[in-house]
Amino acid sequence: MSSLHTAPVVSPELKSEIQRVFALQQQHHWEVARCHTKERIAKLRRLYKSILQRRGEIEAALWADPPWGGPAVALAPAFAIVR
Repeated sequence: MSSLHTAPVVSPELKSEIQRVFALQQQHHWEVARCHTKERIAKLRRLYKSILQRRGEIEAALWADPPWGGPAVALAPAFAIVR
């Protein structure tokens, strides 16, 4: 079986943080859904800008993760879709 199909090992602290953030997202789901389209577009643009500003850090972290590391981690192809 290839390493791409192996579940990542997640520390209890990280798992707890992921669950906490997911719960917060669920709590605010309808609030976000009710906001005006222009607000959502502005938020997505801020997210896009933030990701681009941290692109080097994100790519370095992905390269360091053995199951996902390698040339496939380049963010450029992904951003061609979201633009």
